[in-house]
Amino acid sequence: MNNLSQGVLPYIDPYGDTMLYIDHINFICDNIQIMMENKERQFCYDKEYNQSKELYEKFKPVISKETTLFLVGD
Repeated sequence: MNNLSQGVLPYIDPYGDTMLYIDHINFICDNIQIMMENKERQFCYDKEYNQSKELYEKFKPVISKETTLFLVGD
């Protein structure tokens, strides 16, 4: 169908010389959706990382060094 990988948008001429067919439009829409999902996943990961880091900072004074290494390394 096409030779572009998922999440990559094709080059579209900004002056309108590129002819877009329904397959092209569907492909672009699909890839925009994939890129948005990837951004949402990245945001969720960042949010979980920040929450874990906050918890670690709260409990750092109370926990032993071995547990600390486990929490950071896992």
